[in-house]
Amino acid sequence: MRDTIGFVGLEQLGQPIARLLLQALEPERDLRVFDLREERLAPLLAPGAAQAFRLGEVAQPGGIVVSMVPDDQALRQIAGGPDGLLSQLAEGGVHLSLSTISPALARELARLYARGYCAFLAATILGRPEMVERAEASVLLSGETAAKERVLPLLRMLGTHLVDLGERQETAAIAKIGVNVLIGAALEALGERVHLMEDNGLERTPFLRLLTESVLFRGAVYKRYLYALPAGVPGNENDLLRRQFHPCLDRCQRYL
Repeated sequence: MRDTIGFVGLEQLGQPIARLLLQALEPERDLRVFDLREERLAPLLAPGAAQAFRLGEVAQPGGIVVSMVPDDQALRQIAGGPDGLLSQLAEGGVHLSLSTISPALARELARLYARGYCAFLAATILGRPEMVERAEASVLLSGETAAKERVLPLLRMLGTHLVDLGERQETAAIAKIGVNVLIGAALEALGERVHLMEDNGLERTPFLRLLTESVLFRGAVYKRYLYALPAGVPGNENDLLRRQFHPCLDRCQRYL
């Protein structure tokens, strides 16, 4: 029987991650993919992935399933229940979650999987989809050592910067929330400075160009988001920051 890696969740980051795995897997291994929206499957089925027609078909007993779903609720739904991943994996199975989730859920699922003699690993991706496509993302990983050794070859296909944060499953989730908060704080500060420059007569475009062309501000965070800062109200009323980063602050308050 051929060894099969399961993959659940083919939204924004799921697509390039699944493509990288499909391209890099050894010939004797298959990738079986599942998503609630069938149109997301086509780009992976054409080059050779197998389709799971329902969630209950995605995993092999004792095998590995990778998931990239949007939030805690979606992860809890695919993990539990009569058709969920835990019931499929059986003894020795590994569920590798790449989602940004709460530390509380990471702890909860680790206990649940351990009772079924499986392992739950929390990993998370630092990088935009285009960085994942180039295998340049950073990966934060935490969980049981033996299970991590099984998935390390898969994670090395996704990026060259892999950080092992120990055996406590929640540490990768905590680190990712911390990173998101730092990004949000940096951009909020930059947004306020941009509005200060505009209030004093300097147009934003040359000021932003000055920043992005400077050695000090060549990082991916600044290049990706600086020109997306909308005009208008500065600081924590900024719509981009409110939609994309303030939820991270809320997670910190609720979960840490």
